[in-house]
Amino acid sequence: MPYDKYTIQVNPLPANLTPSQRLKLRKLNINHTISSQFNSLPRQSVYVDTKDELIDPMDSLFNIPCPRFSTCTASTTSTAASSVFSSSESLSSDDWGEADNMQLELAFKSESARICDEFLEHSKILADFKKVNVSMPALSKPSCSLPRLPPKSPSLPEIPTRPTPPQQTRYQTYTRPTWLPPKSTHDKLKHQHQAGNLINHAISAEAKLQQRRLKTIAKLNKQRQKDIISTWVPYLEAKSTLDTQLKNIDECIWRGVDEEVRAKVWWKSQQLKKSQYNDTFCDYYFHEVGLIHDRIIQSQRLQHEVDMCQRNPNHQKSIQRLSKLNHGLKTELNCSIHNYTLTQWTTIFQTISKKLEHLYPEIHLPIDKVTQVIVAFMLYWHHQTSCDLSTLAAISGLPNLAAILHRTYKGSMYKTLITLCHIFQMKLPNMMLSYLTAAPENQPIIASSISDYIHYEYELTFKDQLDRVYTHFKVRNVEPLAYLPTLVAGLCTNLFSFDLSSHILDIVLLSENNEQFIIQLVLGYMKKIQHKLFGTDQEILHTLLGDNGVNVGYEYEFIDTIKMIK
Repeated sequence: MPYDKYTIQVNPLPANLTPSQRLKLRKLNINHTISSQFNSLPRQSVYVDTKDELIDPMDSLFNIPCPRFSTCTASTTSTAASSVFSSSESLSSDDWGEADNMQLELAFKSESARICDEFLEHSKILADFKKVNVSMPALSKPSCSLPRLPPKSPSLPEIPTRPTPPQQTRYQTYTRPTWLPPKSTHDKLKHQHQAGNLINHAISAEAKLQQRRLKTIAKLNKQRQKDIISTWVPYLEAKSTLDTQLKNIDECIWRGVDEEVRAKVWWKSQQLKKSQYNDTFCDYYFHEVGLIHDRIIQSQRLQHEVDMCQRNPNHQKSIQRLSKLNHGLKTELNCSIHNYTLTQWTTIFQTISKKLEHLYPEIHLPIDKVTQVIVAFMLYWHHQTSCDLSTLAAISGLPNLAAILHRTYKGSMYKTLITLCHIFQMKLPNMMLSYLTAAPENQPIIASSISDYIHYEYELTFKDQLDRVYTHFKVRNVEPLAYLPTLVAGLCTNLFSFDLSSHILDIVLLSENNEQFIIQLVLGYMKKIQHKLFGTDQEILHTLLGDNGVNVGYEYEFIDTIKMIK
């Protein structure tokens, strides 16, 4: 008898069991059936009806007060949000639940709006436990008084309250199982008062927490405005790096640069460092990219004419013209431009444009211009390292960096390209990108240089900050070079929100010791998701390098986490 014909008899279970008791008893029955009937047969997959393991709609749910909710993992591509999309705990994004979808909807809102929405959602969940079954008598207000919420500043948004509509629900206000003797009315009311007090205190604590967050964000924004006059105006007037007194602006860098002067400060940092890149450099590469783009457009027109001729294959003139067009199109697509055929260039342009289509949709990126900047940088990097452009086009984070710079510089393609080149002239990003795009025979040499440069410092800090994760990585043989180059090359910008990524670039471009900050950034990111880093080596790398994004908390919280790593 084929194995797929075997069935397992599942005996009905008592109706008065809780879901967990049903699940436990169901598993015992299944194991007993397997051991008694199929002990001598090889192991096989068995279909088990799990309907009985689900909570029956007719069952009663009891309102045991739940703990205070913490911010779930989520990611964002917003210019104002500072949390990021929910990273799946499984290997497939299709397994995301309803809570993750709710976080995705919050991703495009400002931090203040997200705080209010989270408070409403948490309060609603807590208030659900207070819904009284229609069979219960009317109850008086809780006997204990609730703590008052802190006074709200006029600049802070009000956290709205959501009244609980009176409706019939299947929630009961006491935790006594229905199959046990009922409690007395006095005990029921007593328990209801206690449960109501606990829930009210939880809602009050949640409101206080959100108000503290709103106040912290408002205070930080106010301080950034003060930094414009006290720090950034003198910085913009500096003639050299000796006049800037970088140690005095270190705290301002960690707070972040206000959007009002961010573009000017970033560009001033490039001028003070006397970058080797100038307008002539940009003109050459933009000219070359423009020529390639024009050839691609011309080949697409030829392809369109070929398609038109193929609609009339029986006409003699159409056949001759079709043969001529096919020959011209084949010649055009096989022509070599900078050692790459036009077909390969078309694939590169399409790959980059596809990545930019869904990147930061709320800021309306000009995809064509940002694509030209990225291709210009790729062509420059190819001339410097002779790397494979297809490999370079697949690097995570490169489109994010270009998009953030282009947006911050208000569409200046020259400043975007120069700053992008400057970032990858820094030693650590340069080594990591060189490792990712090098030929296989050259990677061991670059890997040895990376190991000599940061291995000791990184390993020591990793072990000190995340000892359990560090030990698990050693057991699973997950080497730093398996994930560090990808994370460092994109500066983790593909994982974080627009605002947080811009704040990260504030520190990278302005800090004296940006290489130490990059190591702190990677470890801070790992610290936030450390609960997901215990698995197989494939699961660990998928979690670390996934492009879905990760929630690392609010912007100021994550920056503080990075700052504490020494």
